[in-house]
Amino acid sequence: MNSSTRMSWVDTAKGLSIILVVMMYSAYNTGEYTGGVGFLHYVIGFATPFRMPEFFLISGLFLSQVIDRPWRRY
Repeated sequence: MNSSTRMSWVDTAKGLSIILVVMMYSAYNTGEYTGGVGFLHYVIGFATPFRMPEFFLISGLFLSQVIDRPWRRY
């Protein structure tokens, strides 16, 4: 897909998943060093069941368009 046919909701959803992963690592490490639990721990606890499956599901939606490209484009 070129940039003119990209769907913005796909990039937004994948970006949100990446932000949730970064939040998870930063909150867990900070909580481990300080011995505390903040609101991010609850946000991450809520998002844990769907965070990574959602990322791969959305990435796989367009696999058929990407896999049919010529090998030289990889």
